[in-house]
Amino acid sequence: MSERSVHQVFSWTVIPNQKIVKRIDRSVILYKMTGIPVEIRWFFELNQLDPGDKIEILLHYEARSYEATLSMSMQESPRTRMTWGTNFENEIQKKFATQHRWKVSNEELEKTGYIIFEKKSPVFYEVSLQDQIF
Repeated sequence: MSERSVHQVFSWTVIPNQKIVKRIDRSVILYKMTGIPVEIRWFFELNQLDPGDKIEILLHYEARSYEATLSMSMQESPRTRMTWGTNFENEIQKKFATQHRWKVSNEELEKTGYIIFEKKSPVFYEVSLQDQIF
């Protein structure tokens, strides 16, 4: 299967025109981060990332840029993650306040939101926060 033919992998969906969608889940809400599956590392141009490496990127949301990091852990089976700071977390909290019930309970929410990434360069992504993707 070609990298470009991937449509959905776990909580990620690839859509045409250099966009990828992340369904909001516990890691986004609780830990200011998300895991990036091996099958979609190509979107963030991470195929050459080695364990321990980090790449600083910018997430541009509503006329502001937020710093984020793409990194690969040093575990035996390394994981790739995107993490961001409190400022971007605050934007997510404002948009998806209901999901923050996860902070005080273990319930799974049926309806979550989405982060849509549009690649402008390997280190710059336009981001939108949406209730629906289609």
